[in-house]
Amino acid sequence: MLSTKFYIIAFFLFVQYGSVFAQTVNFEDDFTDQDISDWTGTTADFTFTTEGDNVLLQQQAAAAGSYYLSIPSSKVTGYWEFFVRKHQWIYASGR
Repeated sequence: MLSTKFYIIAFFLFVQYGSVFAQTVNFEDDFTDQDISDWTGTTADFTFTTEGDNVLLQQQAAAAGSYYLSIPSSKVTGYWEFFVRKHQWIYASGR
């Protein structure tokens, strides 16, 4: 017969393990619907482009400046996944 101590230890291990892996999704947007109407910020400066089967959100501002998108979130734990592509700019030297 197992002791009460074993059951208590097993219970706390299960509760800890379950709380780590039993998280629910707070927010997810892969932009496949190409809709950012629930986002706030400079939404007019963003557009969508498609590469293969992927829909990408792309900043397309007319001039340099500060542009952003945000959406409220009630949870502070989790992670963000995103793809960033930096374009290589070639500047003319005027020579």
